[in-house]
Amino acid sequence: MLKHLRIKNFKAISDLAIKFTPFTVLIGENSCAKSTILQAIDFMASLTKRDVDEYLKERGWSFHEIKSKFVPDCEPIVFEAIFGTDDWGVGWNISVNYQMKEWEIEEDIFEYNPTDGAAYSVFNDLMAGIGFSSAMKKLLIKSSVIKLYNSKMESGQNKLLQTLKTELTSINNFELLSANMLRKNGSISDNHDTIGVYGEFLAEYISNLNDADKRYLNKMVSGMLGYIIEIDPQIRLGKGDAVGWYELYLNEKWYSHDFRIENRYLSDGVLRILALSAILLKKQGGANQIILLDEIEDGINPLNVENFVNYISSLANDGRRQIIVTTHSPVLLNYVDENGIIFMWRDREGSINAEPLFKAKKMKDMLKFLNPGEVWLNYSRDEIVNLLDGAPAAPEANTIV
Repeated sequence: MLKHLRIKNFKAISDLAIKFTPFTVLIGENSCAKSTILQAIDFMASLTKRDVDEYLKERGWSFHEIKSKFVPDCEPIVFEAIFGTDDWGVGWNISVNYQMKEWEIEEDIFEYNPTDGAAYSVFNDLMAGIGFSSAMKKLLIKSSVIKLYNSKMESGQNKLLQTLKTELTSINNFELLSANMLRKNGSISDNHDTIGVYGEFLAEYISNLNDADKRYLNKMVSGMLGYIIEIDPQIRLGKGDAVGWYELYLNEKWYSHDFRIENRYLSDGVLRILALSAILLKKQGGANQIILLDEIEDGINPLNVENFVNYISSLANDGRRQIIVTTHSPVLLNYVDENGIIFMWRDREGSINAEPLFKAKKMKDMLKFLNPGEVWLNYSRDEIVNLLDGAPAAPEANTIV
C-alpha cells in the first residue's frame, strides 16, 4: 500500500506531502490539484514501466509544461514515496529532469521503520546485488532502475526491490475514462487484464472474465442501477483473414419485459457504472492493485451511492485493493471513513495545500451530530482552511540517514 507521498515541482504543486489510507478521498474546489495528485502518482509509477519520454508522448505532455512554475526551471520533479504496512516499509525517492537535451534521473531506495521513522539507504547494496555498479546514484537511462529489475535476479535484499516493483507496477490510473472509448468493440485476438486507460478494452475485458466474475459483475451493476441486468458479450467473426471482435450487450430485466441494448446505445452514466464495476471487480485470485479514479460520483444515482461506497470500502479493507479517488459529492462523503478524507486548497500565493479534513478538533467534534459530507457543507472553504491551518502541522517527510 502507498502510505506516504511527497511531490515536488509537478504542475501546480511546488511541495506537498500526503498520507494515504486504504480508501482515500480527495476533496476541494476546482483547480486545487485533486486530479493532479492522481496524475503525479501515475507519472511516478510509469517510470518503473517505460521510458519517461515515451510516457509523456502518450499523454501529450512536454516535460517543461508539467514542471511547476513556482520553482526555477532547473529544478527537477521529485517523488518521495513510502510503501508497506504499519509494521514495515520500503521507501523510494526519484527525481527527473531534462537539461541540455538529456534526461537526468536520480533515485534512492531505503528501508523504513514506521515505529520510529528511521530510514536507511540500501540503494548501493541492492544495485551491487543485482549486478549494477554501486556508483549508479545518477542513472544514464530514461527510467527507474526498477524497470530493469526482475524477480530472477539474485539479491540478498531483493524483497525490497520486489515489493517496490509489485507496488508501483500495480498502480492503475482511470482518470481518462471516455464514454466513446467505452463503446468500442474489442478484438478477439486480445486478452487485456484491465479495461484500459480510456476504457477502450472494456468489451474484451468483460468477455474474457470467468463465469463467476461475470455473475458478480452483474450483481454489482444491478445493485448500482436499481434494476436487474445481465451483461451479455457476443463474438462476431470476421470474414476471410479479418479477426473477429467482441460486442457488448446489456439485457435489462423488468417484471413483464426484457430489453436487449447494445453498448453503443447505452447512456454515458450506465457505461461509467459498468466501467467502474469492472475496474473494482474482485477477480478470483487477482493481484493487489492501487486504483486511481477521478470524480467517482459521475453517473451514479445518489440513492445508490451508499451501496457503491460500501463495496469500495470492503475492497480496500480486505487488503487486496488500495483506492484513491476525487469527488465533489457530499453525499458520497457521508459513507466514507472520515480518516481517509483529504481537503485540498490553494493559498493566496497559488500554492497547493492538503490536510485531513477532520484533523481540526472542531470539525471532528461535529461528527457527533452530522455525517462527514454534512460537516463539509456546513463550513465555507475559508472556514475550513482557517481551522486546518490552526491545527497541528502534518509530519515532515522522512529524511534518509
